[in-house]
Amino acid sequence: MGYSKTGANCRGGYPMKKIVFIGNHPESVPLLENLIQKGKVNFWELSLIITRPDRQVGRKKNLTPSALKNLALEKGIPFLTPLKIATSFDRLATLKPDLILVSDYRQRIPTSILKIPALGCLNVHFSKLPQYRGPSPVPSAILAGEKEIGFSFFLMDESFDTGPLLFTSQFPIDPKDTSGSLIQKLYQKTAQTLPLALKKYFAGRTKPVPQQKKNVSYTRYLNRKDGKINWQKNDGEIERMIRAFSPWPGAWTFWKGKRLKIWQAHLDEKGKLVLDHLQLEGKKMLPLADFIKGYPDFSLANLKAQL
Repeated sequence: MGYSKTGANCRGGYPMKKIVFIGNHPESVPLLENLIQKGKVNFWELSLIITRPDRQVGRKKNLTPSALKNLALEKGIPFLTPLKIATSFDRLATLKPDLILVSDYRQRIPTSILKIPALGCLNVHFSKLPQYRGPSPVPSAILAGEKEIGFSFFLMDESFDTGPLLFTSQFPIDPKDTSGSLIQKLYQKTAQTLPLALKKYFAGRTKPVPQQKKNVSYTRYLNRKDGKINWQKNDGEIERMIRAFSPWPGAWTFWKGKRLKIWQAHLDEKGKLVLDHLQLEGKKMLPLADFIKGYPDFSLANLKAQL
């Protein structure tokens, strides 16, 4: 079936569940595409997408829509791009969705909106809750040297990431994973897992389970200052930091008075740090060999010595 501006009420005598998605991350597109596809046989439809406003991108500052807005335009799904989610209340109250799905929206959802859907607001969170609650679970897990990371589907309440769980599972962290690559993998896995979880929940075969009160940990928002490398740390910690902070905020230091981003590094057989890709302020990212051509005196030892 196609997606109308108002959403269908039934198909074949069965009521269609109306789902609203609220989120920003471009890697969530496969998740929504699979929800749309599975909805044809599971009696739900994606009735509305709420995502961030268009942003100025690049040196020319061209106004660019989010990947989720582009998906909505491609599929003919209604969308909103509010500065503040609270301004979407009237539209949501009129739509009366059965479920609101939230992932990486970066704004607190008001209680008034949480109360609208009959089946609640379901959050997709990349940790095995109650571990790594908060906005940066993936970089935090990489920084900590975790071998696995969880992902959880939980019903939102008025606190952050504390609501009852519908589903939780573990996922391996590859030693080469950056936050960017791991988030991409997690969204792909979630795209495979979520439709069945929703099917069971809509059918009443899954009951929310309260989170346990032990092993609780929290994360916080990252900023550019977090990316500054502390060379007093051991090589293993620095290598994890470089992976954890790629692509944001990026691990950085200074070289000859200019900011130097280290995008990729690895540990050799002896556990020593080896730099792979670097980017000097105002320049392109380069492999180490090409970077040294422009700066013949560059080495990791010299980098540390001048700080």
